[in-house]
Amino acid sequence: MACVVAAIAAMSAQAAHAGRRETTGGWVLVCPDNSSGHKACVLRLDRPLFGQGSVSADLEIRADGRSLVPVIVVSGLPGELVAAASMTGRPDVSVWFDDGKPEPLDCAPTQAGYLCAPGPGADVRLSAALPAARSVTVRASLTAPGLKPLPSRDTSFALSGTRAALDRLRAAGPAPVPGALDALASGSPADLMGLADKALRAAGFQDGVPGLVAKYRGQ
Repeated sequence: MACVVAAIAAMSAQAAHAGRRETTGGWVLVCPDNSSGHKACVLRLDRPLFGQGSVSADLEIRADGRSLVPVIVVSGLPGELVAAASMTGRPDVSVWFDDGKPEPLDCAPTQAGYLCAPGPGADVRLSAALPAARSVTVRASLTAPGLKPLPSRDTSFALSGTRAALDRLRAAGPAPVPGALDALASGSPADLMGLADKALRAAGFQDGVPGLVAKYRGQ
């Protein structure tokens, strides 16, 4: 999954991992340090789906209305790269618990990072299955203009202590699923591609956009 998520990571924004932390089973409750009293905690799987340098992809639990739902957040790159890189490819991401049906996630740049969250229907099903789930599987692929789709890869993780961790998140005050940021409204295609190239290099693709194009065209 590393290559798939590294490409998606090129679309991410800076997200904070600092703050108060509390471990329950295989989950970490993260609450930001702030003086406003506003509750905005997230529950994060205790190991990243992917990590390379400052870039990481994490499975988080956030509030969608009154429900707690799983989301995937790719973070660690400057915000200006998010909007530009989000125009250069379309990730296909789905998640499911145990032996359930894959549920598609909708992906977009947000203030929390490049975030994939379940849409209507999928949010209800995933929220209902989450408390008793023993494992989670994430499937990801990427489609970009002029390239063959990257092959999808499945990555699974065992879960433990989920019900108790969800109770702690509710008590602490869950952060909501953030809304999508507006994409860059101005800027030429060349400018946007230049930002995307910087994002790929920052994520570890030393040859940037040209290297990724050559690789997935089989050159």
